[in-house]
Amino acid sequence: MFDNDGETKSATYKMMLERYRSGYQGAANLDWWGRFFRRYVTGILALATAVIVFVTLADRQEEFAVAVMAGGVVFSLLGYITGRWLALLSSFMRAPLDTAVFTSPGLTDDEKLAIVSETGHSLSGKSRG
Repeated sequence: MFDNDGETKSATYKMMLERYRSGYQGAANLDWWGRFFRRYVTGILALATAVIVFVTLADRQEEFAVAVMAGGVVFSLLGYITGRWLALLSSFMRAPLDTAVFTSPGLTDDEKLAIVSETGHSLSGKSRG
C-alpha cells in the first residue's frame, strides 16, 4: 500500500481517487462521443448526401435531389447538435467533480492536485489521452 514515493496512502484517499477517476472517465467518454458526432457523423452524412445528390442529378431527378439535400442538411445538423449536447453534458459532469475534489476537507492540496493529474484531467478543461 505504497505509492511511487514509498508513502502510505489511506484507504479513504484510494476510494476517493477511484471514485473521481470513474467520474472523470465518464465525462471523457461523453466528450469523445461528442467529438465523434460533431466530426465524423456529420461529415459522413454530408458526404453521403453529396454523393446521392450528384447521382440523382446525373439521372435528371431534380426533385429527388432537392429532397435528399434537404434531408441531408437536417440530419447533419442533428448530428452536430447531438455532438455539442454530449460535450455540454461532459462539461456539466466535470464541474461538480472539480468542485468536489478541490473542496474536499479530507485531502491536502498535494493530494487534490494528484487526484486531478492521476485522473487524466487537466486544469485547462481538456482531457489528456
